[in-house]
Amino acid sequence: MTGCRSTSGRLVAALGIALLLAGCAHVRPADPMAPGVDLDSINAKLAGRVVRVRLVDDTELLAHSVRVSADSVFLQPQRVLDVDWWLGPARALPTSEVGSLEVTRRSWGAADGALIGTGVGIVAGAAMGAATNEANEAPIWSNETSALVGSAVVGVVGAILGAVVGAGLGSVEVFDLTKAP
Repeated sequence: MTGCRSTSGRLVAALGIALLLAGCAHVRPADPMAPGVDLDSINAKLAGRVVRVRLVDDTELLAHSVRVSADSVFLQPQRVLDVDWWLGPARALPTSEVGSLEVTRRSWGAADGALIGTGVGIVAGAAMGAATNEANEAPIWSNETSALVGSAVVGVVGAILGAVVGAGLGSVEVFDLTKAP
């Protein structure tokens, strides 16, 4: 029985780590000067969102209404308390001064987390169900049935936990303006 607990504990720890990774960043090379970069697609993903602008000198700015062109990045400073006054004037920076643009999307984070949590939960549940059944002297079900029941139960729990953790962390998309695709 001791081996079962340690195996289950490791599987639960692995599930927790995987759920935390659900909010990891997706880095996309997006040098606006490179051929084949779809600036319209990038601008659509940045439109109406708060964007963390990281300059090549590691300075960070928070901006709203960011738009990228081949030679400039146009920023509107982030609004304060969602009122129509701003923390400064809009400005344009040369793309050569901008290292990356980072946007967090909570709904995609929930979806990412739910998918990762479901996958990890199904695998962990199957392993725990089979391990628990093997440890019993008088098993109720076969190993296959225990694995199936375990994967279903822990898969649902993983999906719920993954969605909650993913929504909290969000899905971060980073557009690296220094690298060509």
